[in-house]
Amino acid sequence: MKIPKQARREAKHLFRACIVGSVLDESRVRETVKKVIEVKPRGYSPS
Repeated sequence: MKIPKQARREAKHLFRACIVGSVLDESRVRETVKKVIEVKPRGYSPS
């Protein structure tokens, strides 16, 4: 499956936003995922 460049960039940005002091912060990940689900970005398909 090929991922569009914009989606890849946004995913990297979201991942970096969840890192605190070179460690992935679980609470930030949960909040980020919750917000992405609420917004339902273009191309979103529920699984």
